[in-house]
Amino acid sequence: MDKIKISNSKLGVIEAYHRGYRINEDGNMVHNGKIIPGTIRAIRYLGTNIMIDGKCYHVMHHQLCAFQKYGEDFLKAQVVRHLNDVATDNRPCNIAIGSYKENYWDMKKVNRDKSLKIAKLSRKRRYDYLDVLEFYNNCHSYKKTKEKFGIKNSASLFYIINRMKIIKDIRVKKENIDIIRTLECYKSDKIVDGILTVYLNAMETKGSLFVREGDYIVQFASKQWQRVGCEAYNRIFKNPAKEGDQWV
Repeated sequence: MDKIKISNSKLGVIEAYHRGYRINEDGNMVHNGKIIPGTIRAIRYLGTNIMIDGKCYHVMHHQLCAFQKYGEDFLKAQVVRHLNDVATDNRPCNIAIGSYKENYWDMKKVNRDKSLKIAKLSRKRRYDYLDVLEFYNNCHSYKKTKEKFGIKNSASLFYIINRMKIIKDIRVKKENIDIIRTLECYKSDKIVDGILTVYLNAMETKGSLFVREGDYIVQFASKQWQRVGCEAYNRIFKNPAKEGDQWV
């Protein structure tokens, strides 16, 4: 087996499994034929404290179920999924492993909407989407990014990252002005001392309403347009506009 970094939570799951703890077909934890009750921890998930060799582990029932169902693949997975979005339903048929993206789409629409609302409010209080995206592109870690910006859940971070996917982008320079004038965010332009400045429509734009020559006008998956400075553009977007249109 490839070397995998195992968290204390997952280590507790492994230790419990090797000592005979299981999740039955009804989703209950059992040991030696007896049902072991759980308590709700980590917002809404069931877990049980188990003493093993003098050390107490808080074993999450859905994680134990995933380990007994998928073995070592559980240790490599980003997340354990509840397919019906009921966090206390730990029946093996309701448990799967997968990505944060898959876990997000497992959620009922009302819960997805709630996560999006939380993400929007959190963004206003603490951070800018571009800062989050730059940090994530450098570390490729949901855990580190959430800790850095105080993002409460992976669904919110998934929302931010996907909202910042580029649909269109164009660099402001004189040879591109005819194309720029066709954009829905365009308002006007002028040249002062040989330098082109483009002014943007406030209804279609987030942030600065003017873009100087050399910087970029970018449309994200949110459908909003935004000015992105040349340095930030080159630093954050390694493969700009790969999902949409690009004009150099």
